[in-house]
Amino acid sequence: MAKVTLKRWFQIAAGVLIVVLAVGLYRAKSDAARTETEVHRLTGEIAEREARLRELHTLSFELARQLEQQGRQGQHDHQHAECRGPRSRHCAVGRQQFGERQREQAGPQCSADREHHRTVQRPPAR
Repeated sequence: MAKVTLKRWFQIAAGVLIVVLAVGLYRAKSDAARTETEVHRLTGEIAEREARLRELHTLSFELARQLEQQGRQGQHDHQHAECRGPRSRHCAVGRQQFGERQREQAGPQCSADREHHRTVQRPPAR
């Protein structure tokens, strides 16, 4: 009889162990499903942020390029501040002065070209 009672207790303990393991397995699977859902959500969020970062990076380069162009234009305007005419004339004077510098480096050709060059005042070099 003691063997039967002992055997019965082992069967009950085994049944309880099986129930505990089944509940643990169920909880692990549901936690894994929740975690997988969270991973997918975070992956989507990361992709959105990376796309936004690329967009901001592109915008940053574009703004830097625009600032650089404005800086160059500002230098051009500063170098030719004495030219107050329309922009086409302003740029033409800049091109003319550049051509005069090239001609001066090449040697004397026409004194009238150099005379205009001497009358234009340049700001001091930085």
